[in-house]
Amino acid sequence: MDDVCENFAQVLWNYLQMHHPLTQSDVIIGLGCHDTRVAERSASLFLEGWAPWLLFTGYLGNQTAGVWQRPEAEIFTDVVVKMGVPRDRILLETGATNTGENVRFSFQVLMEQSIPACRVILVQQPFMEQRVYATFLQQWPGENTQAIVTSPKVQLQGFSNCQVGSMQDLIRYMLGNRKASPWWRSHPLAPKCLSTPAAGDKRGLRLVLNAPEPTSQHWHNRDLREAQD
Repeated sequence: MDDVCENFAQVLWNYLQMHHPLTQSDVIIGLGCHDTRVAERSASLFLEGWAPWLLFTGYLGNQTAGVWQRPEAEIFTDVVVKMGVPRDRILLETGATNTGENVRFSFQVLMEQSIPACRVILVQQPFMEQRVYATFLQQWPGENTQAIVTSPKVQLQGFSNCQVGSMQDLIRYMLGNRKASPWWRSHPLAPKCLSTPAAGDKRGLRLVLNAPEPTSQHWHNRDLREAQD
């Protein structure tokens, strides 16, 4: 990937994250995926004392079906137990196959266990933060619950590995999420102060949000350069 494409990818990477500050919460919810760094981030938050409960949600999704033989929530549990999280503070939801189900089914588990959820911390991959937040606002059945969204503290250049795929895979994922949630900013429960792209990034952001799906190794380098001219 050349410098032009990497710059646009960085703009999109920054845009898709919520940059929420952490606040003491009732439960940490780790949403299942093919990246066990989400489990590690969830465990770190629990061990730092941000919430007394850790809930993992996920059966098998698009990236794990046919690859993992056990539910994502169970794989994540193995990861965090090795990191020192007590099993008796972990809740499991093993039926969800998409983000909407992650949100709704997690609520059901908390209600069944009589665990209050006035504030929750949602953990997913960095480029999924906006999508997760928008889905929560639309599909969380409870009222007046505040959501904080966070992700593993990894930079764009360090994200790719043998587990999650290549940089080209990451770009494809990001483009798939780029228009998922513009409406949430006016939602009554949305935070009033949110990070926005820096002034120097706004032009690049417009180009990236309107870029076609990647179909070549170079992510339409010619189209992006022509759009800059």
